[in-house]
Amino acid sequence: MRTLSRRLFALVAGAHLCAGAAAAHELGTIRTDATFQKSGGYEVRVHIDREHLPPGFASTAAPPRIPIRGLKWDPADRVSRILAEVLNHSRIAFDGRRVEPQIEWERPDPAAAELVLRMTGATPGGAKTFTWSNDLKLGSYLLTLRTEGEESPERLWREGGDEGRPFVLKAAVAPPTRWQVAKQYLVLGYTHILPKESDHILFVLGIFLLSVRLK
Repeated sequence: MRTLSRRLFALVAGAHLCAGAAAAHELGTIRTDATFQKSGGYEVRVHIDREHLPPGFASTAAPPRIPIRGLKWDPADRVSRILAEVLNHSRIAFDGRRVEPQIEWERPDPAAAELVLRMTGATPGGAKTFTWSNDLKLGSYLLTLRTEGEESPERLWREGGDEGRPFVLKAAVAPPTRWQVAKQYLVLGYTHILPKESDHILFVLGIFLLSVRLK
């Protein structure tokens, strides 16, 4: 009886793992999640399903254009080549202008079936749109875009090499430009002193009138 129970458990566990792997593959070989934070930062995670990469993928990969934290580049190592190839073909842009994020190999494990590249950075001040693309021809993949504080993310299917339409950033996650900040404080200073707070002017005028010297 105990042996039968163990076999049943093994079958159920195996079926669960297979279903998980199949689901990951259905979402695309390089499915991508992008999150925009109210603090002004962004985070992009690229999930690479290495088990379903085409044969010979990244066999001639160049070194990563940006150092990948957690990875020691080794051209003889397949994981190094895969991560470098995906990174070198990825592009992040705000308002059409490319930016270079910080890169990390999340949870480094050379034996993992799924490799995760984490890209982070600061959203440029005044940015209106975000664009993600990867020009590797690896078929369709799911792109998920999340805005902090909103329940429902936007999910898009992308074809490898297709940049697609830009994602419009919400005002809550797009930091203002320096000019916008300066303008805001100038307006606040004006409205605080002149139209609304005449007591400040009367106070300064009172100090002036208390002086016994005209100069």
